[in-house]
Amino acid sequence: MIKRRNRSSLSAPGVKNPFIFGICVAAVLALGSSELHADADNIRSLKELEQYSGPFNRNLELHNLLSNSNEQQLLELLEESKEVDRQKRPQLQSPILQRLSQFDPKRAFAQIEQLAEDSPEQLIAAVFAEWSSSNLEEAIVFASSLDEDSRFAALKSILAERTDLAEDERLDVARQLGNERYAVNLNLQKMLSKPIDNPEKTWNELIDEIQDDPGQFWALATVARAWVEKSGFRILDRVSRSLTNDQTRQFVLDSVLRQLAESDPEGAFEYALKLDSSPGSSGSLDSGVLDTWVKSDPRSALEAASQVEQLGLRRRLQDFVVRAWAYEMPRDVLSSLNAIPEHLHSSATRAAIGEWVQEDPNEVADFVARMDSQSRTLAGSNLVASWASGTGYEAALDWLLTEPRVADLKSLLLPETLMYLVYRGDPELAMKTALEQPISGDKTGLEASLIFYIATKNPDEALEFLPQVRSGATKLAAVGHLGKIYLENDASDEAVSLAKQLPASKQTEYIQSLMATWTRRDPADLLDSLDQLPTADVKSKAAVALIEYDKRNSVLSEQQAQKARRYLSARDAEGL
Repeated sequence: MIKRRNRSSLSAPGVKNPFIFGICVAAVLALGSSELHADADNIRSLKELEQYSGPFNRNLELHNLLSNSNEQQLLELLEESKEVDRQKRPQLQSPILQRLSQFDPKRAFAQIEQLAEDSPEQLIAAVFAEWSSSNLEEAIVFASSLDEDSRFAALKSILAERTDLAEDERLDVARQLGNERYAVNLNLQKMLSKPIDNPEKTWNELIDEIQDDPGQFWALATVARAWVEKSGFRILDRVSRSLTNDQTRQFVLDSVLRQLAESDPEGAFEYALKLDSSPGSSGSLDSGVLDTWVKSDPRSALEAASQVEQLGLRRRLQDFVVRAWAYEMPRDVLSSLNAIPEHLHSSATRAAIGEWVQEDPNEVADFVARMDSQSRTLAGSNLVASWASGTGYEAALDWLLTEPRVADLKSLLLPETLMYLVYRGDPELAMKTALEQPISGDKTGLEASLIFYIATKNPDEALEFLPQVRSGATKLAAVGHLGKIYLENDASDEAVSLAKQLPASKQTEYIQSLMATWTRRDPADLLDSLDQLPTADVKSKAAVALIEYDKRNSVLSEQQAQKARRYLSARDAEGL
């Protein structure tokens, strides 16, 4: 049984529950309010509160209204609160439920299910704060019957309200409600919220008790930081040795070293490297130190990472530094590429532009256009990837097409930009732009690739765009892309019918381009479809592909193999 203690911690002597405490406060404040009306007692609805200007005065009047309401009137006010603006509802419903809890806390709790549309935690807290003030044992028994989330909300409210309980009593309440760790955390927070006079003593008291509980890692880290701050690096070895749980050890040491890196990054980094090489380490303490160091001096952090002897570790840490640097100061990274090792330019540029473009894509675009040619190519590619993959795909396209300083990048970056347009939902603009670009030499038009991109999302939509594709090699490539996608989607009839989109002289070439996909995907289906192929020569070439695939993979029965051979021309049969 939990003992009831004197509620002397409350700031209003004699006040025994949160609702009445609120009423006392409201009454005191009301004495100094010149805006309250003499007829305040006549307020009978939430709607009438709107006549008072400002939330402060409305709150005073709400408490006055509730203090003069009986149980039935409170239920009517709760019903009226459903019509209040959604964001304001919990602020109104919570004190109503608190007041109703003074009459019947179980009935008050039963109202929550009808009221809470999003998160009921605030309303549950209101009920149990009041309930635990008047009858703690009854509140605990009722809370223990709730689901896990509601039970935890009740526990938090009870312990927040009943600050008069001793530590062991708080632990007992939490134990009954299935979350002793939460009470332990509260007790630790209370203990560690003050300066730790003797961190070594506190460490020794806690280490065996809580180091295997992930929920208490923060407490050990707090004590360890205080201990190191008081005694310096020399005690880190003792901290490390006393932590037998590897996960706890990693968390605590990372926290301590990050703090040390703020004042002595070189020493913290050297120590982190040593700890990372010891058994049980996950090898990430050095990254934690560098992450802190980058915020104050990224160039020195990169220099330190570059001095690491082991090649693999050095490359990993260098890459980490430039990415962290790019996250913190993207402009600085792009302006400092000459000071960054060349093998890191790609990751540095990609990370910096990816971060900066979210802030100001136009500024990034101007910066990239002014870069030297070698850096501009890499930066331009990353800019398009970051800019066009979001909502700025039209702006990225316009920049690439109209910015004269990046004209040399257009042929390289436009295909990628158009791909993003397709995937962001604007294939019409992508196709229009592709068709406006001339076809040079023996290359295919950009629209052939767009057919592929569209087909990966919706083959039938790609088919609708197919008539726009320019003839010749571009049309053959586009039809080939779409045909393979149809085969991957088990739509061989549609793939075969695409041959009609091509001149007769190109149909055999098209069908042959499908054979590798078709035989791999469904050789039996290819065999059954031989009759549907457009010409005898095409049928023969398909049979050749099928028979050769069968020789390597044994996918046909003897009867099926004989059927395939019947489609061979004399020349192809002789070749086989």
